[in-house]
Amino acid sequence: MYLEIKGLSKSYGTKSIIEDIDITMDKGELLCLLGASGSGKSTILKAIGGFIGIDKGSIYLDGEKISDKEAQDREVSTVFQSYGLFPHMSVIENIAYGLKFKGIKKKERLEKAEEFLDIIKLSGFGSKKISELSGGEQQRVALARSLIVKPKLLLLDEPCSALDIENTLLIEKLLTELKSGISIIIVTHNIEQAKRIGDEIVTMKSGSLSEGISL
Repeated sequence: MYLEIKGLSKSYGTKSIIEDIDITMDKGELLCLLGASGSGKSTILKAIGGFIGIDKGSIYLDGEKISDKEAQDREVSTVFQSYGLFPHMSVIENIAYGLKFKGIKKKERLEKAEEFLDIIKLSGFGSKKISELSGGEQQRVALARSLIVKPKLLLLDEPCSALDIENTLLIEKLLTELKSGISIIIVTHNIEQAKRIGDEIVTMKSGSLSEGISL
């Protein structure tokens, strides 16, 4: 298995958030973590990305244990609901940002970012400010910034929750086109979205995996 999560558990004080979670997925798959708010979906995402510590369990990616690594050493990219874009940078500077830490020269970083502008259907938007973009456009910029560093796994937390149907379908189309070269996990509460794009659907309820896909 490309991603293997074994016995993942996390508590805050006496409150258990997730308990004994086992998930596997193959390379090139798009997996949807489906569940209502508070079911533990985002906690799993943060644990995979290395943004929170875990109490028990282990996470393996491409045959390597990553659960004891720092977030920046996991070859995992995460797009949060807030997008996390830098308002003082242009669109193209935002996309190219992660390459700065890979020792790539500025000219090459910007050239590569231009390629990703094409991929996300925002050619000609490179010099725009983030504040000039719609929510759907900002989501695509955040997606490009995560993909440009070539992660082994892409994590997205409710990527379409604030978007209209037109932008939602565009993001879904981009993700299904991209998954052949990368494995993707999406947190969603939208059953129909999970059915449309998920190769596999894992349903959460009260911190545990549940049967079926009804909420």
